[in-house]
Amino acid sequence: MAKAPTPSNIYFVEVESIASSVGGVLYGMYSVMAVLALASLVFQRSKASRGTIFLIAVITTMLLFETLNTIASTFLMASDIRSFSASSYPKATTAVIIVDLVVSKLNFFLNDLVIVWRAWSIVEPRPRWVQAVLVFCVFLSFGAVLVDIILATDSTLAGPNLNYTTARVVMPLSLLVTNIVATAIIGLRTWNFCTALKYIGEDAGGRVRHLTEVLMLLVETGCIYSLILILVVLDITLDAFSTEARYMLTSIIPHVTCIYPCLMVLIIMFKKRSYDAKYQEHPTAVWSISPQMSFMT
Repeated sequence: MAKAPTPSNIYFVEVESIASSVGGVLYGMYSVMAVLALASLVFQRSKASRGTIFLIAVITTMLLFETLNTIASTFLMASDIRSFSASSYPKATTAVIIVDLVVSKLNFFLNDLVIVWRAWSIVEPRPRWVQAVLVFCVFLSFGAVLVDIILATDSTLAGPNLNYTTARVVMPLSLLVTNIVATAIIGLRTWNFCTALKYIGEDAGGRVRHLTEVLMLLVETGCIYSLILILVVLDITLDAFSTEARYMLTSIIPHVTCIYPCLMVLIIMFKKRSYDAKYQEHPTAVWSISPQMSFMT
């Protein structure tokens, strides 16, 4: 039985269409960045390290999940349009919603895994407290994502009878804590490294400028991602945004989450190639300046 579209229903579909269009653009940008990042990692000159293999596996998995997420979002928008007619498929729609929420939330965890791994790689040697904090962050993110998946799935299956609005803040808050901690550790290492450069000769200082630039970019992108998560937390706790803004934010953030690790890889690989081209005459001397340069491969 078809239901007559109301002005509010039509308006919601309009907002959903705009969000889906923006999401499609971001997915296109992300796909290009993911392919470039994978190509940079696969075809780099040096032998593939465990870190490289880890990044290839994570980025490939995130690309698969993001593709499923985009397909699911398109299906759900079409389903909302079909709901105005008799040709709606509620069971299929529910299944797609569950697939969509699972893959998008798993990508949040994979993104945090890359962030923590990057901080782990940069800090060498690693004090015990750094190891403990970063391992805790991994378990915190995984636990928060798992709980959110369970609650969101139950809410989808139970419909309006189950409301987990308050519990929704757990996952973004945990992701925020993990990102702040990892970014702070990278920032602290960057500060110590820049301070140490004052006692290094001018020639060596010029050679490690590329490394300090990369570290600063990692800190800056980490701060930007933290600000996005803060907006999400404020929206959930204070109901700070309109329904339209909230829906747009919810649609865009999963794409931004996927772009973030690819952007880090591309920045590092670009800087590394520029670094190698400039100082290829003395590669041994350059790479022996600091063990932290090993995180660039």
